[in-house]
Amino acid sequence: MPRKASSESRRAQVAEALALALAVGWVTHLVQKEEAGARPLQAEQRLLQAATMSHVLLVLHILGFSAVLQSIFRPQVQSKTLRRDSRQERDAGLVVGCVLPPLVLLSRLLAEMYQNQVFSSFSFFYAWTSVSVGVSALLKVAVFGSFTSLSVNVLVDVVLLPAAFGLLSPVEAEWRFLLATGGRVFVATVLAAGFKLLPRSFTVGEALLVAQGVGLCAYDLVLSTVNRLNEYDVIDLPSNVLHPWLLFDVHRPDYVLALQVGMLGSLLVCIALIPLLRLYGAPSPTAVAQSLPFKGSVGFVLTAAVVVGGVVYPWSCFLLQTWNPFGWLF
Repeated sequence: MPRKASSESRRAQVAEALALALAVGWVTHLVQKEEAGARPLQAEQRLLQAATMSHVLLVLHILGFSAVLQSIFRPQVQSKTLRRDSRQERDAGLVVGCVLPPLVLLSRLLAEMYQNQVFSSFSFFYAWTSVSVGVSALLKVAVFGSFTSLSVNVLVDVVLLPAAFGLLSPVEAEWRFLLATGGRVFVATVLAAGFKLLPRSFTVGEALLVAQGVGLCAYDLVLSTVNRLNEYDVIDLPSNVLHPWLLFDVHRPDYVLALQVGMLGSLLVCIALIPLLRLYGAPSPTAVAQSLPFKGSVGFVLTAAVVVGGVVYPWSCFLLQTWNPFGWLF
């Protein structure tokens, strides 16, 4: 990279780091101020907040500082695997990808604490999961150099991070590591699939933002489904699996569930159509695809109908407790 371009890139990274540092500092100040305000919280919520919030903020600060150093001294990804999978720009966007989602979720938590005087265990859980996803991504970039390796993902997300967070902080102590690990695994799966199916379409930062949005939304929908099955005694889960994070003390409006099912259902349709897209699609983005033959058109329609009718429709009926979930569209 030319010296002038390198200098401009460094200045942009420093400005980005200062802006995020200011945001992190302000969020930390507000959280500590709110903790000292002694809001009338339920006993379990208060205990969860008091025992874990300072550790979450500490990990967030360490994550932000480490991501800034990595971004300044290695603005572009170095490993051959990451260069092959991600789009190369002056800056890989690691700082934004690691720090911005936790800041957004912590801001939501603060807004709920100020407006409703309630410590939302729902927002807190996903804020922590997002922080731990950032730590996971930083380790994979700086140490292992891969997001798509199954062995790396299992080692980092299932072994190293649960052990480290469980031993060094109370955030994932006792049984809380189970749900947090599940969230990391969902995001890691979406991230690896995105790099595999859409190589060089995203920078590392962009891929992290998209993967966290899709992965955490899908994970919450799966948890809602499991909780509903548990309520109906279809399955019998031990209380220490879902209860430690107090996730289901927060009511999810039906429109939220409808949007989640709609988004995940659309993704499932797209995934089911991948074989047909590879068969009938153009070999490169610059080539013009030929018109679909009748057989291909029928295959597309039938595949979409099977996914919608066999998975999305009964799933939405179950969660929304209605036989006409399409009523949400009108």
